[in-house]
Amino acid sequence: GLPISWSLQLGSFRKEENATRLRQSLRDRDYRSYILSGDAGDDLYRVYVGPMVNKEKLQKAQAEIEAAFELSGQIIRYRIEDDQYQLGG
Repeated sequence: GLPISWSLQLGSFRKEENATRLRQSLRDRDYRSYILSGDAGDDLYRVYVGPMVNKEKLQKAQAEIEAAFELSGQIIRYRIEDDQYQLGG
């Protein structure tokens, strides 16, 4: 019964500190962001912006982030089940 939400996946890192650094940079610019670790059965740390219910707002944020950080991301459907893999902070 939850609404469909979306997240923007921006990067995958082998080192936790690299993912944490990107997450902090995003937060410094007021983007709500989080890290999932090991969510695909691997040792990667994936950085996301979101989740957002309004996909169009996320697409606007995606364009802003691409310009500010020179990162291209992929919008994916947010899965609450993945929260178990969320890295604290």
